[in-house]
Amino acid sequence: MSYIGKNPKFNSTVFTDIGNGAVDNPASGSHRLVNRNGGLVLRDSTGVEISAGGGSTAIKITQTAHGYVVGDVLYFDGANYLKAIASAANTSEVVGVVSKIINANSFELTTAGQVTDLAGLTAGTVYFLSPTVAGAWTDTEPSTLGQISSPLGVASDTTKLIVAIKRGIVVGGTNARAVVSLANNATTTIQNVSTYDAGELTGWVSIAATTPLKFYVSAPFAKNGAGTDYNISPSYLGDTPPVGFSVTVTSGGLIQATLPSVAGFTAASINYALNAPAVGATFPLSVDAATIATGQVAAARLPVASNIADGIVSTLSQVFSGQKTFTNDVISSRFSTSNQYINVGGSVNVLNLNSGESWLLFSVPVNYGGADNRHGILAIASRQSNSSLTYVNQIIAMTATGAFSVSGTSILYAAGGGVPDTYIWKLRIA
Repeated sequence: MSYIGKNPKFNSTVFTDIGNGAVDNPASGSHRLVNRNGGLVLRDSTGVEISAGGGSTAIKITQTAHGYVVGDVLYFDGANYLKAIASAANTSEVVGVVSKIINANSFELTTAGQVTDLAGLTAGTVYFLSPTVAGAWTDTEPSTLGQISSPLGVASDTTKLIVAIKRGIVVGGTNARAVVSLANNATTTIQNVSTYDAGELTGWVSIAATTPLKFYVSAPFAKNGAGTDYNISPSYLGDTPPVGFSVTVTSGGLIQATLPSVAGFTAASINYALNAPAVGATFPLSVDAATIATGQVAAARLPVASNIADGIVSTLSQVFSGQKTFTNDVISSRFSTSNQYINVGGSVNVLNLNSGESWLLFSVPVNYGGADNRHGILAIASRQSNSSLTYVNQIIAMTATGAFSVSGTSILYAAGGGVPDTYIWKLRIA
């Protein structure tokens, strides 16, 4: 059966033939109407098939040396179609799934409907954009803070995905918890929300006392229009909170819980999460580092203590390259380590001091056979802040061989004769 004519929707496009299965491409300027998986599609002269009512919606994309394969998940950056990944908001705005490769410079992108010729799917399973592999999907919903949960569609069998793209949401809110202890007959600060315009604190309060209590707290908050104060509206579910219990917020954005004097009190805490609007790679959740029991923190995001009593956060495997600076003189204004291998006789220049610097130096003890033990010298070196006058003072000498000395503004190490190889460790403390 054939139909030849014009349709206002497609201007001068001419339709020829209704076919099923493998068909040839029509002539340039024409479309062939084809039955595909129970739906009608229009096949153009390049072989691209688009929905003709029912079935899938697909578009032809021309992009030089695209390098894609069927099943790749893409986003559009305004100039090119790129592989999407759910590690940040800007790379997770999915526009479609590659459904056909036309040639090295063109492909078909399905934005809604069914994509076939895939593999490894499970019928009825929801698939999400992968947070770790660009252009891939996963049946595991992203759950790491800052990743994007972006549903792509549902598999109809092992080789077909029904594409139904939804806008992703940043993982966070109730996925990240913090626990804060509440003092009896006192007010405790739970969370600083001064950097947020609005959000909600949700969680549960547990009170161990003569009459144990547990209740759920939902406390939406918002900054006023003038930006000078906050409002909060808590509600409770479960056991009735003790008379005098309240959740409030200060004008400066501190959410606080007040616990009255509870009979037989032994302990109380609030296990909560902060749900605040978050779009993009910068995730605004702020929790007290003391409440984090497990997990890993990137070196660049290691928290720094607010005063000298708090210490700093690090790990045994943490490596600082060059100089690491901490605020508020937690250890000192500057903290850096390095080592130097030496393997020459006589005196070796191991350090040049700048004005005001102070260093600890240590030569690693080494046994060269029998009773020949050398090095093991610990010393402190310093240069005056307003002159070139430099000092060095040995603190410990584990052996009689090896010594630090001053030459101008440099520190020398006399390693001794023979084969005096060792390492000099240096720690800057000021």
